Amino acid sequence: MNGIWELPIGRDGSGLARRLLGGWQTGWIGYAASGQPLSLLAVNGFNANTSAGSGSGAANTPSTPIPVAGVPKNAGLVQRTGNGVIYFSGFRQAADPSIGNIATPAIRNQSIMMAVTDGSGQMLLVNPQPGQFGLLAPNFFEGPGVFRLDLNLIKRIRVTERVELQLRGDAVNATNSPHFESPVTDINSPNLGRINDTVSGSNRVIVVGFRVNW
Repeated sequence: MNGIWELPIGRDGSGLARRLLGGWQTGWIGYAASGQPLSLLAVNGFNANTSAGSGSGAANTPSTPIPVAGVPKNAGLVQRTGNGVIYFSGFRQAADPSIGNIATPAIRNQSIMMAVTDGSGQMLLVNPQPGQFGLLAPNFFEGPGVFRLDLNLIKRIRVTERVELQLRGDAVNATNSPHFESPVTDINSPNLGRINDTVSGSNRVIVVGFRVNW
C-alpha cells in the first residue's frame, strides 16, 4: 500500500501565512509479507549431522525428520524471552529414541541426536533410521513475516516564481519493526528455533534534508 496526501491547510491565505501554513505533504509506503519457507533438518545416519543437499543425495534437498504424530504447520511464532528470541516456542527437545539401538555403549553415550516433543512431552519428530529418508515435507514451515512502514513529510516554500525551498523528513521503517532472520532449524541443535539476528539494514532510519529547486 502507498499514498500521498497534500495537507489541506494554508491554501486560502496569502503572503507569509500561506508560506508557513501551506505546502505540506505527507506520504507513506507500507509493506507486509509472509515469511520464507523453512525446512527442519535431521540426520540421515547415526551421529552424522548433514547439511541441505546431502540428506537424500539430491542437490538442494534437505534431510528432514520423521513425524510420529501430527505436526502443526503454524508452530512458528516469534517470541521474545529473557534469553533471546525464539520461534518454535511450543517445541521441546528430548533424546532421540533410536539412540537406544546403538550397540556400542561408548558411542551411544556420545550421541547428540534429539527428538522434538510438544509441551506435554508427546513425541512429534525423530531422526530417520540409517538409510531412511525423512518424511516431513521440505519447506513445511513458514519463517518470520515482515512488516515495514516508510513515512515522509515535505514542506515546500515558494520564494520566487523560479525558486522553491523544500524541507523533507523521511522515516524508513518508522515503526522500527524488526525483520528477523530465519531460526535455527536443525532438530539436533540445542539452539533449535533460536533466532540469532535481524536482517541487515532493517532498523529504523530517519533522514532530514533541505533542498533548493530552481
